[in-house]
Amino acid sequence: MPVGYHNVNLFLCDWDTSDYGDLCFNDLFEWLYKLKHNDYVYARDYAQEDEPYYHCCIPAEEFEGIILPYFEISLAEFKERALYNAEKDIYPWQDLNCSNIAYYPTVIPEITEATENKDGSITLKVNVMCLDNKTDCLFSHEVTVMPYDNGGFKYLGNKITYKSQIELPSSEPRIPAQRTAKEQESE
Repeated sequence: MPVGYHNVNLFLCDWDTSDYGDLCFNDLFEWLYKLKHNDYVYARDYAQEDEPYYHCCIPAEEFEGIILPYFEISLAEFKERALYNAEKDIYPWQDLNCSNIAYYPTVIPEITEATENKDGSITLKVNVMCLDNKTDCLFSHEVTVMPYDNGGFKYLGNKITYKSQIELPSSEPRIPAQRTAKEQESE
């Protein structure tokens, strides 16, 4: 919590610190902001642009300060993956709206096992059910985190270990430029 499974793909794609795969950092902004500040982020608090697509302009220092503490990634790779605009020193972020929201029935995660690894990290096995689709296991995944003494942690990876035949929540990024890049890579 509070990240979850709707309109963010942290737990819906395979990735780890050696290959972040399709993980979309931009969509994590409001969820990690809430985790850090115990409050919601509001689009009205940021400059907004409509070109080349609608987005809020999050100052780089704030965006990096919210997301980077939770991941082991170089700043150069992070900037490239998160569409950093060096000229304006911002990152784009889209709040959820009619053009980018993907609706899906409620999913309920349940941690079924926690394993402490030799390096001190913890791998959580999670079974995700969807009562609306009448399944007690829509999919399963393993998320690995590195806890810290101060109560904080870093995400180290996620792996989907089982998928039912029912379509999963969308893992498509909100920002059109990221969706386009993903579509081009798959061609």
